[in-house]
Amino acid sequence: MKQHHSLAILLGLLLMTLTFAILAKPSTPLNPQTVVASWDVENSHKKINMTLPERLAKVTWHIDQSQYPGQENKHYGRARALLKPFISDDYLQSIDETIDNNQQIQLLYLWARVMQHQHQFALAEKILNQAQKLQKQYNTNVTLLKASVQLAQGDFAQAKKTCGELIGQAQLVTAAACTLEASAQLQQLPESYQQMTALLNNQRTFAENSLNNWLLQITAEMALHLDLPNEAQQWLEKGLSDNKNLHIKPLSFTVLWADVQLALGQPLAVLRQLGSLVDKAGFKDDALLSRLAIAETHTAQTRWQSLFKKRVNLRIARNDVYHAADIARYYIYVRPNAIEALYWASLNWQQAKLNDDKILLEKAKIMQSDQL
Repeated sequence: MKQHHSLAILLGLLLMTLTFAILAKPSTPLNPQTVVASWDVENSHKKINMTLPERLAKVTWHIDQSQYPGQENKHYGRARALLKPFISDDYLQSIDETIDNNQQIQLLYLWARVMQHQHQFALAEKILNQAQKLQKQYNTNVTLLKASVQLAQGDFAQAKKTCGELIGQAQLVTAAACTLEASAQLQQLPESYQQMTALLNNQRTFAENSLNNWLLQITAEMALHLDLPNEAQQWLEKGLSDNKNLHIKPLSFTVLWADVQLALGQPLAVLRQLGSLVDKAGFKDDALLSRLAIAETHTAQTRWQSLFKKRVNLRIARNDVYHAADIARYYIYVRPNAIEALYWASLNWQQAKLNDDKILLEKAKIMQSDQL
């Protein structure tokens, strides 16, 4: 699964990073046992005795920062530390009457994002169900996140039904895009892409904001899955400046841009744009390292392949299933090994069941059959 958190997803990045008045974009930390970089989480906020609004504002800021390349580990960890005092057994502790309804919903929503990032999708959905039971006013973010974790679990029909709840509650383009993203997973990819293009063709410009990034990513990914990389590139270009301002884009957007370039046979573009970006980052994201290593296999250089190999070895030593997709990519595209590729692609499939995860598993199975 693409880490946008991820997966990203994504997963990142995963997926639904819209900005609303009550709830801000959420994020999640890695499992403490699988981090490859560390920060002083306990002392990440000097003002320990924060009010709840201050704490939520701080979490919101960390989550906003975490979507950019090289920032996931640091900011996800700090956001989790700020949320944890209010969480017991993955649910809100006994409801304090001093916490208003919107704050209760926000706490649950943010914690569900933590679970989403840790690939605990079923648990995230249960937490969101609790949020929906508590909410007195309709909350668009809760519905979008619920659809997202349902998609990740392969429950595409239910995700489409959840998206239907947005009709009349959210912007028409938000409800439509959510529904079409689910439909694309339900063997309706060509029709969904056609409708997405019709939806976005009415929009002349795409200002830099979370909604537009999400819309362009959905449409470009559909085009890429239809083996239309040129069209995928054109959609992503609508959200980029002439000098390719990837440094201000979410990680999931940048990863998709790299995948499109690789599909177009442009590995040097990936090395040029992503190489500089990753070199400047405090932490080198697995998803970007994997794309750089794949691009580098088309050259005589080995720097990124070596760095990615070290990262993969570390992930394997820690049995890090959260990064199974990138480990599978290593054994499919960088250092082909049919047995390892199928093992890690299968582990990834157990956790996430989007089209990208299915394609990865199919490629690993083809490698295996070719060796028989």
